[in-house]
Amino acid sequence: MTQNLISLKPFTEVIAAGERRVIYHYARMLTILDNTAGETIYVGIGEMEPVLLRSGLQYELPQGDNFDRIVLVNNDAGSTTVSILLSNGLVRDNRLTITGSVFSDLLTQTKPANTIVTPAQVTAPASPGAAINIAADADQREIEIQNNGGNNVYIGDSSVAAATGQGILLTPGSSRILTTNAAVYLQAVAAGSSVVSYMRLKRV
Repeated sequence: MTQNLISLKPFTEVIAAGERRVIYHYARMLTILDNTAGETIYVGIGEMEPVLLRSGLQYELPQGDNFDRIVLVNNDAGSTTVSILLSNGLVRDNRLTITGSVFSDLLTQTKPANTIVTPAQVTAPASPGAAINIAADADQREIEIQNNGGNNVYIGDSSVAAATGQGILLTPGSSRILTTNAAVYLQAVAAGSSVVSYMRLKRV
């Protein structure tokens, strides 16, 4: 076979369902530009067994080695369009851009808590009464919860269950600091309800 020494050669191939297509070209690197079938296209380089093909991947042989063909296999139930670039050197893809408020969002996430919200109280109902929750707060960094009542209280997510001990136990007088901005559910044991105090640390 005559070697094709063109340094860059793009291909756009429509591969039918179940088709195995061979493309003959002499190159050292394969760059996958686009693949409409996602994870159902496989590619083989030279004598290599076909492997999963994903957009943005590059396959490069060592310096001095080259392949003379690639094999595309479509295992999908429908046809797919595959765009590839065969080359003898590195191809850089500079299409990635960052837009929006990524930097300011990052600063917000790393900003320490700077406000203590006035403490409040709720009454955790006795099991089997439905658990209540301290509402979520997007600006909250931490929340401290203290059992000020006379009965044990369990805290956790919506599946908290005092009867089976599912959750974190707060004995009378004990407290727990949680690093979360999600809702926190509370339920007291069957012996009786219990007053619970909480204080939020927020970033504003």
